[in-house]
This record gives sequence, structure tokens and C-alpha cells, in this order.
Amino acid sequence: MTVISINQAKQQRERDEERLKLVIDMREQCRKTLRELRTIEAEIVNRLVGNERGGGDAA
Repeated sequence: MTVISINQAKQQRERDEERLKLVIDMREQCRKTLRELRTIEAEIVNRLVGNERGGGDAA
């Protein structure tokens, strides 16, 4: 069993809380990026489908 001081435990908890906050922020940024990518993907697919139906390159 490892014995650590109260001060060390407090410092570790503070580091862990900060790291957790960073991870949560990173995950939220990833979610936002995925939403943006899905929107861009849908726009491209819609243009491609529209071009197929229109029979040409609509620019």
C-alpha cells in the first residue's frame, strides 16, 4: 500500500481535475468539428446528386 501526504493527494487531484477539463473541452471541439464535416459532406453529396440529375456541371 502506498502512503502519500495530504498535500500530494491534493495536488494530484487538482492536476486530475484540470486534465479532465481539458479532455472534456477537446471532446466538445471534436463534436463540433464532426458536425461541420457532416454538413460539408452533405453539401458536396447534394451537389453531386444535383449534377447527376441535371446532366452537367452546374457552376
